[in-house]
Amino acid sequence: SACTYEGTWFYDNSTRVSDDFAGDEHSSSTPGDSVICSFSGSAVKWAASTHPNRGKADVYLDGIFDVTVNLDKPYLTQNVVYAKSGLTNGPHTLKIVVRADGDYQNYITIDAIGSSLR
Repeated sequence: SACTYEGTWFYDNSTRVSDDFAGDEHSSSTPGDSVICSFSGSAVKWAASTHPNRGKADVYLDGIFDVTVNLDKPYLTQNVVYAKSGLTNGPHTLKIVVRADGDYQNYITIDAIGSSLR
């Protein structure tokens, strides 16, 4: 997939994220920051690290709101937090938006986006 990050995303490839896909991730805690990924196919997955200091993100598929994903869970890397299959085979867009919920936890990570993540 080809992704465009909008806002104040931080790219991290330090040893802290060495367990992530490709040893890196993007993160943001700014409400409204988004990543838009174009992909072709009939399925898509979003992998992120979960942690008790994470928050929620709204997910849009082809411009239509699909679901809110909560990353505030026990720590885990390479965690598929969103998966959608059965799409019409062809071009699509996935948009993930950092959500503001009025609490301090709105830290979102993007580890990988693709169709063949485990």
